[in-house]
Amino acid sequence: MISAIVESNRTIKDFIADQVLKMVGYYDYYDNGDYGSASEKECIVGDRIDDCLRDVKDKVYTRDLFGRD
Repeated sequence: MISAIVESNRTIKDFIADQVLKMVGYYDYYDNGDYGSASEKECIVGDRIDDCLRDVKDKVYTRDLFGRD
């Protein structure tokens, strides 16, 4: 029973994350600065800030509060 609840929660979380990423741009740090059409979006989700995102930094939502990690 508990494993079914855990799996259901994971499915819901994945669905919500997919829907959010369709609405906003995202930056993948491992794509070597290629964030494609993300700069055209109103919000960009990124793991960390990078030099190539400095021109759109006002749109970036990241856990990297101090721009260093």
